[in-house]
Amino acid sequence: MSYRYQSIIWNVPQADVQSTPVGYEVELSLEPSFNKTCYRLTTYEEIKGVIIGEFFYSLDNGVNWIDFPLGEQGKIFTTPYKMKIVINPGELSDVFVEKNGTIYKVYAQGNGVSESYIVGTFNGTSLSVDTRNNDLYLTGQERTAYRLSSSPVLKATDNSVNLLQEPLGVVVDGTRDSVWQVNRGSVSLKDLEGNEVFSINLPFDIDVDYSSSSSSSSSSSSSSSSNNPLEDIWWTNYLLETVTQFNNGVVSTISTGASPRGVALDSAGNVWVVGSGLVSKFTYPSYSRTDYGVGTSPSNVAVDSNDNIWVTNVNSNNVSQLSFPSYAKTDHALSARPLDIAVDSFGNIWVSYYDGRTIVTKLDAGNGYSQTDYTISTSSAFNKGGIAVDSNNNIWVGKTTYPNQSKIIKLEYPTYATTDYDIIDSPEDIAIDLFDNIWVTTVNTYICKFDASDSYNRTEYPMPNNGADEICVDSNNNIWVTSFNGNKVCKFEYPEYTRYDYVTDYPLGIACRYLVEEWSSSSSS
Repeated sequence: MSYRYQSIIWNVPQADVQSTPVGYEVELSLEPSFNKTCYRLTTYEEIKGVIIGEFFYSLDNGVNWIDFPLGEQGKIFTTPYKMKIVINPGELSDVFVEKNGTIYKVYAQGNGVSESYIVGTFNGTSLSVDTRNNDLYLTGQERTAYRLSSSPVLKATDNSVNLLQEPLGVVVDGTRDSVWQVNRGSVSLKDLEGNEVFSINLPFDIDVDYSSSSSSSSSSSSSSSSNNPLEDIWWTNYLLETVTQFNNGVVSTISTGASPRGVALDSAGNVWVVGSGLVSKFTYPSYSRTDYGVGTSPSNVAVDSNDNIWVTNVNSNNVSQLSFPSYAKTDHALSARPLDIAVDSFGNIWVSYYDGRTIVTKLDAGNGYSQTDYTISTSSAFNKGGIAVDSNNNIWVGKTTYPNQSKIIKLEYPTYATTDYDIIDSPEDIAIDLFDNIWVTTVNTYICKFDASDSYNRTEYPMPNNGADEICVDSNNNIWVTSFNGNKVCKFEYPEYTRYDYVTDYPLGIACRYLVEEWSSSSSS
């Protein structure tokens, strides 16, 4: 799921309601295709500023939101109302990533890879973007800067730039229509054909350490798998009272305290782990530990787009909110024992329940986290299937209704009408991959993929004989699954989903860090 949406909500009281239509104007665009998310808000015939997003209004204090009327005529209000702008950074730009000579175009909100292009097989040393036309320059072998166009699709241009020597990096200088080439003992300015404009010798050699370093840990060992620089996977080891990091082929463990279960990562790279009555923050990059009290028997943890921490407390019948940056705690009472938790793109919190519940609950971020229950079954359900949100804000939850009626339920945005999909064993956890496919772990010896491009038809992939527990998806669309009883973490490698097993003791919760969330030490908190 993506945590990179933002919404702005404000009240218009009766005293401010006027007879003038309230509307918006569409900004003119130089792009050949019209982007409907670029709006200029006009209220009372006065321009308030340029806003990127989509507008809604509500006449019932935020219970229901209605798309704002198109055109300059707008809508005339006679009663107080709320307005909301939903800002979607994913509509604004793309992120380009290089791995082993392949360029990936990643949606800005980090929830998918839109396309890729293979330049060659080598380790790239730099990737730069010419922001005037979104041309890409990749260096990495044979003293060449490979130039690619990214509009409308990734493709090679008619030439590349000969750099004459191996660079440490290349940066496009749009103001000079040229590139800066950084070498170990010099810096050169070159035109876009590779001709040198001038060069400056440095009084020292630039040295770069490309080796990976592991986190502060109690133990460390090399993995038997091939090194993958995009992998940063975290899982809890319940009975060992540790959390494990699998990063660039290096495995490190950190002590957590009693009974660690769920794990999540915030936007600063900090790791959050729930245990007995606590949620622990391991602050990047040293991973020093700070504990915060929550409720009784915390089970899972999620992070919203504002870096607030949300924890389900099974035996307290509530959800704890730790508000960034002080992490002051607010408890939200629920009607039963919550199990899993997810955040949609509007910042709403969604909760599934541990047992005997026929509902899921939405805590509305735009209305003080007021609660709305949505029915997923007419009979008592042992709802232990996790909950997740896809890129279209559809809610997915698993349930098992006895006898032997296991389902995956889709609550389709915006009405949250339900559709059932059969699964042949009890679902445990749910994750959404980069292409909006639904992945489900089961108590049996397989995981299931529901294909979003094929009417959610189901495919099973075998697990070890001891079942599957929790699941996450990494930046390469690889699927990672814990098997508590099997003492393994299994990686299903995209695109064939070949399985690789990693031996580890009693793994339970698991989280994958998206590649686009690259952190520096100055950004941690």
